[in-house]
Amino acid sequence: MFCFIRFLIILVIMVISLSAQTDRKKKGELIRKYCQNDREEFCKNVKYGSIIKCLKSHKDEISPNCKSILMGKESSVKSDPKKNEDYQKERGENIRKNCKNDKEKFCSNINYGSIILCLKRNLKDISSECRESLKRKK
Repeated sequence: MFCFIRFLIILVIMVISLSAQTDRKKKGELIRKYCQNDREEFCKNVKYGSIIKCLKSHKDEISPNCKSILMGKESSVKSDPKKNEDYQKERGENIRKNCKNDKEKFCSNINYGSIILCLKRNLKDISSECRESLKRKK
């Protein structure tokens, strides 16, 4: 009888452990799916083990879906990730178009992955068109 109880306890511990691993894996997949553009924009040069910390440090700038995943609110993620991709693409095109002169003036010596951060550091000096393009829709 004692061996059977011991077996059941070990079995329960294994099931709980497996469940936790599955939850972490699922969250990792969601982060890769919904935070890819944000990772490229804000955390391009960050080492693999520090990406979530980096994304959380930009929580006011990242996309709404990515923010929801990071904050554990997967249920509030919009079901159509294509809209998010379209938004990111359109936003990128607007930034390239409206910030071209500001990029040349303030960020000419900056690596590609850090241009938006450079523009944001010079927010008060850049053109109003560029400033508006850098804002995210809520």
